[in-house]
Amino acid sequence: NSTYYIIRTEPGMRDSLMPQVEELLAESNKDRIVRSMRSMDEIRERSYSGDAAMIKILTFTIVLLIAVTSLGIVGLASFSVNRRTKQIGTRRALGASKVAILRYFMTENFIISLVGVLIGAALTVALNIIMIETFSLTRIAWYLVPVAMLMLLIVGQAAVFGPAKRASSVPPAVATRTV
Repeated sequence: NSTYYIIRTEPGMRDSLMPQVEELLAESNKDRIVRSMRSMDEIRERSYSGDAAMIKILTFTIVLLIAVTSLGIVGLASFSVNRRTKQIGTRRALGASKVAILRYFMTENFIISLVGVLIGAALTVALNIIMIETFSLTRIAWYLVPVAMLMLLIVGQAAVFGPAKRASSVPPAVATRTV
C-alpha cells in the first residue's frame, strides 16, 4: 500500500527542497517510510527506458536490413552486367555512349524497384488497415509510406550505380570477344 506525492518547485529549487519535503513527510506520520525521492525527469526517463531500448534495436535492425538489401541489389546488378557483357559490347559497337549504357541499367533497375515498392506500399497500407480493425492499433502516419518508398528507390539506385558504371566502361572490342 503505497502513496506517491508529486511536488512542484520553482526552477533550480528542487535539490534544496527535497530534504525538507522528506523531513515534513516523516514528521506528519511517524510510521511513514520514505523510500526514495525522484524528479519527474528521472521518473519519465525510467518509464520510457524500455521504449527507448526498443527504438534503438528496431533502428539497428532497419539499418542492417537496408545494408543487406543494398548488397543484394549490387550482387544482382553485377550478375546482370556480367551476363550481358556481349550485349553491352554490341550496343557500344553500334554507337551507344557510356551514358546511354549507364542510363539503360539505371532505368531498368528503377522500373523493377518501382514495381516492387508500389506492391510493398499497397501491402503495407492493406496490412495496416487489417491491424487497425483487428487489434485497434493506430493508423500509420500518411507521410511515412511515400518517404519509405522514396528512400527505397534511392537505395536501389545507389546500389546499382557501381555495377552500371562498370558496365558502361566495357570496351566494345573486349565485350564482343567474351562469350
